[in-house]
Amino acid sequence: MSAEIVTKLLEVLDDLIRDARETALSTNPDTELGRFDRGAFERCISVIHAARVLVKAGHWETATSPVRQLYEIVLNMEHLNTYPDRELAAIRFIRLGSLQEALATLANLEYEHERGERIQVKRVLEIRQTLQGEAYTEFRAKPRRDGSPQWRQSWCGKNIAELARESTNRLHHVNYKLLYSAWSEQTHGSPGALLPRVMDSIYPERIDPNRDEFESEMRVILMALVLFRELWTLLPGMPPQRPAASQEQTLRMNVLAEAGKSRRQTIHHGLRPLRCPDSEFLSMFPKAKSKSCR
Repeated sequence: MSAEIVTKLLEVLDDLIRDARETALSTNPDTELGRFDRGAFERCISVIHAARVLVKAGHWETATSPVRQLYEIVLNMEHLNTYPDRELAAIRFIRLGSLQEALATLANLEYEHERGERIQVKRVLEIRQTLQGEAYTEFRAKPRRDGSPQWRQSWCGKNIAELARESTNRLHHVNYKLLYSAWSEQTHGSPGALLPRVMDSIYPERIDPNRDEFESEMRVILMALVLFRELWTLLPGMPPQRPAASQEQTLRMNVLAEAGKSRRQTIHHGLRPLRCPDSEFLSMFPKAKSKSCR
């Protein structure tokens, strides 16, 4: 039952990706703002496709990273649409992207130099000169203590937490807590991300009744579906999804989500309370019994 629900959710995602690609290929905006929307749309198609490939391969933990990227793009596009002059806001967005691209290129060149590789010194000097000029003044922050330049990370002066709080979509507040708390462990490779595999390695026969891979896989796919469908509505330069296709996908998503909820309630009814595995785990390491983690 669990595998079947995940498989059918992936089929809905496949249909959404197909519809989006067909729309992107058939759209040729005649304005720069329209082409900005198409570029953002095409990037996000790649993002949800990456999430789909990872979940299909059984790597839901890694799939949280592209879903988080999609979430941030949705919040930025939603905020961009609040400006009276959307084109000017998009230009500012692009300028920060240009700055970030220049900084990344410079960092790559410096990395190659530190490895002893030959680099284009002229290119390095050109980038540094540009960064010292007036092109990116609006994003220049207070220099560090050593005098090195420091740059703002946001095109609009708001971080993701602030954009989530100001969003008119209540679901974004909930998603922020999941993406930047529980799933943040998966993104950053914290001990919590490694623990399930470590415990499986130490206790091959151990079965954790509180661990549900299906639940996580379903949440990742549903969040990718919901976020991309919202993104589509936030890009006025892209033709909307066909109503019939949108309604049909919504129905399938809702039915599968309800099926997953019923399964979860049935299984969780018989689960024991969550318990800390420390005593069992630490018994394998006598030296750690009397010491607390620091």
